[in-house]
Amino acid sequence: MEVRDSRPLPDGTWGIGIGLDAISVVARDIRLAENRGIGLFMTNSTVVLEDVQVRDTRRDSGLLPGAGLLVQGDYGLTQASDLLLLDNEGPGLWVSAGSRFEGWDALVEGNGFAGALVRRGHLALHGGRISSSVSSPGRPGGTGVFAWDVDGLPSLALDGVHFSDLRYPGVYLRGDGRYEIVDCSFEDTGSASPATAGGVFAAEGVQPWHQPEPGADPTGLLLSGNDFSSMPADAVLLDASSAVLEDNTFGELGGLPLYVQHCDGVEEPTVGEGSPADPSCRATAQQVEPLLEFPLDVIEPVPVR
Repeated sequence: MEVRDSRPLPDGTWGIGIGLDAISVVARDIRLAENRGIGLFMTNSTVVLEDVQVRDTRRDSGLLPGAGLLVQGDYGLTQASDLLLLDNEGPGLWVSAGSRFEGWDALVEGNGFAGALVRRGHLALHGGRISSSVSSPGRPGGTGVFAWDVDGLPSLALDGVHFSDLRYPGVYLRGDGRYEIVDCSFEDTGSASPATAGGVFAAEGVQPWHQPEPGADPTGLLLSGNDFSSMPADAVLLDASSAVLEDNTFGELGGLPLYVQHCDGVEEPTVGEGSPADPSCRATAQQVEPLLEFPLDVIEPVPVR
């Protein structure tokens, strides 16, 4: 099935390609292109996606950002294989409002602001590639995955994902949450001028990987088995944050494997065997351009019409 060039309402808003609300469905062989606001919108639904492509989604004249695929709702669960999110004006994938998304071998390329954006919700990606994110009109951007705790703790599990050709970090974390980044590779990220940390940028209260209480799920940041190579600046930047690092490798870097700053009251990172990095706090702070303007002007959850 193909849905292309959906028309907005007379006031210029909406124009979504496909919207799913509170249903359970398997969707195969779907092509969505040049729609408005959101390409594929799912709320409180259980959805299996197989061979789905969403590309060239454009903003509407209201609040909808041109996201390729948006999932939201406390009862939402999406599982996707063979997913292509290409050249959407907003984020390729947006997980919010308690929803859960799990994808295998997704290709996320050339999307606006970020390949994937996570607010209160869970995103798991196994394999695949995130590359070439660009700035949205009038907004900064160019990162791989952006997770933010503005309206609840995000949960992020990445394994075997390849990040490349990004102006800003492959993974940008802001605030506490559950962040597990394992066996991923980072190449040619952080290429903005001036160059910035290219692998992981963690800011404002990200904790090291730990179990907060017996029987609870771990929270914080774990970096394990990742490959950071061909970067113009530092690989990992921890800003007022901490992490557990183990068995990571670092190739050609224009800076340090690990740069730690703004450390007052922050636990020192744990650097295990196989991750040669100096966890000492640096007196000179690296500057990273703000990337927060994009989600600040968007209502969450997006209202269903």
